[in-house]
Amino acid sequence: MASLEENRNKKSGKPGGKPGGKPGGRKPGGKSGKPKVKRVKVRKWNAVAFWSYDIENDTCAICHNALMVPCITCEAEPHNAEECSVAWGQCGHSYHFHCITRWLRTRSTCPLDDDEWDFVQY
Repeated sequence: MASLEENRNKKSGKPGGKPGGKPGGRKPGGKSGKPKVKRVKVRKWNAVAFWSYDIENDTCAICHNALMVPCITCEAEPHNAEECSVAWGQCGHSYHFHCITRWLRTRSTCPLDDDEWDFVQY
């Protein structure tokens, strides 16, 4: 007649002296002299980044679109969307280039502070 412990081992299908144990009683990853096997291998890495201009306001005060998206003129004419750039003034304010050039046809001042407009970069 088999003992109760032997019956448990037969039902679980695991050999060894203890129920659920392995022969020799060693734990995986112990000091058995074998190197650890890497369990995860990174095959592909997709990095995602976000950028923005280093300015106080990131919205064009003329068309109220964000400076990182095309202005309303370029949204209406999608073939110009690639050419939509940001224009910087001497006063430190920034607008879409198309918006500020349309503004400067009738006025010669910055829309936000009424100082004389002078392009620094566009």
